[in-house]
Amino acid sequence: MKTRGDREAAITSYRAAFAARPDHAEAYYALANLKTYRFSDEDRAQMKAQEQSAWIGPQERIYFCFALGKAYEDRGDYETAFRFYARGNDLKSRQISYRSDQMEAELKAQADICTPQLMQKQADQAIWPQIRSLS
Repeated sequence: MKTRGDREAAITSYRAAFAARPDHAEAYYALANLKTYRFSDEDRAQMKAQEQSAWIGPQERIYFCFALGKAYEDRGDYETAFRFYARGNDLKSRQISYRSDQMEAELKAQADICTPQLMQKQADQAIWPQIRSLS
């Protein structure tokens, strides 16, 4: 619905998702990503309670942090918003194992192996059997 541009239907759907399951962090996160949606005080209290729950997983906590950051930012409480954004980013950085030096080494290894000659050889092997079968 969001992708089709039906913003109101998307909002109704997201709200139905967390009404049915209050820990549905992705629905709150999706609302925050609409950029123009404004969370109610009740939404904010519900998200805060869920984010503090011991029973949610790491990804859900990240979603709640970013949605709460947006909720507080929209209210002009930038200090609290920043704390939630920072917490979400910290949790997210613990999930990923990105290191620039490792990525650079991997890309260099790919460039060393995936030479123009290798690509041409693979293309020839993929094309020629098909062309020969047409003869």
